[in-house]
Amino acid sequence: LKELSPIIQQEGYKVCGVGVSGQQHGMVPLDENFQVIRSAKLWCDVEAALEAKEFSEKATKIMHGVVGSGCTWSIPPGFTAPKVMWMKKNEPELFEKVKWLILPHDYVNLCLSTGLGYDMKVEECESED
Repeated sequence: LKELSPIIQQEGYKVCGVGVSGQQHGMVPLDENFQVIRSAKLWCDVEAALEAKEFSEKATKIMHGVVGSGCTWSIPPGFTAPKVMWMKKNEPELFEKVKWLILPHDYVNLCLSTGLGYDMKVEECESED
């Protein structure tokens, strides 16, 4: 935006806002200083397939105790929880540094602002299901 500012002003425009959107289930791990610890793991990353299977089996077992044996959970490897499990198992030295796990579009917002925020529309959309 800093680089575009002179061009925008020269053309007589005024920026009133910037919109950022993104997809769910990407994982950007940050340290306590909001610095990226490793490359993002995106929704399409299936490296955590084993962890997803383990998570699904544990979640199903817990749910059987709550609602009976008719419930099974199948967590895709692209969801965040299996990726966190994968990172803890395969990159423990990096995992120890994690203070924040955010979505890629939230990282863009962080770079454009002065701190972390939360997209309330994401929560609203997810809670309607």
